[in-house]
Amino acid sequence: MHVAMIIANPAAGGGRVWQWIGPIRAWAENKFGLCTLKMTQSRGHGRLLAQKAIEDGYRWIIALGGDGTLSEVAWGFFNDEGRPITTQAYFVPLPMGTGNDFAKSVGLQGWTPAKGSPWSDARVKSIDIGRVILGDGSVRTFINMASLGLSTVVNSAVEKKLLRTGLAGTWMYLLATLRAWRHFDSPRIRFTIDDKSHEQSVTLMVLANGRVFGGGMRIAPHATIDDGWIDVLFVDPLTRVVELLRDLPALYRGTHLKSPLVHTVRARVVRIEAVEPAQIAIELDGEVCGMLPIQVDLLPQALRVFAPF
Repeated sequence: MHVAMIIANPAAGGGRVWQWIGPIRAWAENKFGLCTLKMTQSRGHGRLLAQKAIEDGYRWIIALGGDGTLSEVAWGFFNDEGRPITTQAYFVPLPMGTGNDFAKSVGLQGWTPAKGSPWSDARVKSIDIGRVILGDGSVRTFINMASLGLSTVVNSAVEKKLLRTGLAGTWMYLLATLRAWRHFDSPRIRFTIDDKSHEQSVTLMVLANGRVFGGGMRIAPHATIDDGWIDVLFVDPLTRVVELLRDLPALYRGTHLKSPLVHTVRARVVRIEAVEPAQIAIELDGEVCGMLPIQVDLLPQALRVFAPF
């Protein structure tokens, strides 16, 4: 009986997935047992494949692709209300995308299919999952970050490959950030963190489960993916390019929390609505997926993950 399923994005890694499918499948069968391979065909397909695999009794669900693919497959472990559908299956992330930011919170930073060494120390650990209730009542989940503001413009450019520079990873996101800021106006939002309400304009707002986003920015350096807390960070409007250039290196080092423009708080529940403009996009794990308003909370230790940590 096949007990493991690989769900792969054929476009991940610039199409290099096909180069590694054979060795990855051999590794998976050696590690977990007989393995089935499925390729995603469109956005959202990864979730459907994961749900069907769990229904069919697969125990090891292996996601091969970028942060978006990993997020979709993990979403498949939850029903439409955001509740876990099983306690008998495990999520195995294999990062092979542009940013690979979730990988940095589970001990897979720098991993490629050619590097098998971290897996000798892999173990199962339960992590928190972010749950987002959209304005229409539908529910999404995220494994790493939810954000709005400058990040949505940057991620849209990277996702649509609007930057044809030959750059990848950190350099791609850095260039996209600099270009996006030139035409960016800070949105004004109203937000409630637990029982305290605020209204202000922000360059960026992040609701973090993991520590890293944007191709390597250590945006929430103190976040932990199994502590039951959302690490909330918001940045006041940046009015001059010198401010952006000054603060960007600190983002990659994780020292930006010292800036008077950066504010952090930990929360259980966060509600956000748009003030100006009326339509403000949000992104989950690097992909734009809807508009404000949203309500965000965490499902504590709701996903069982096999990784080196």
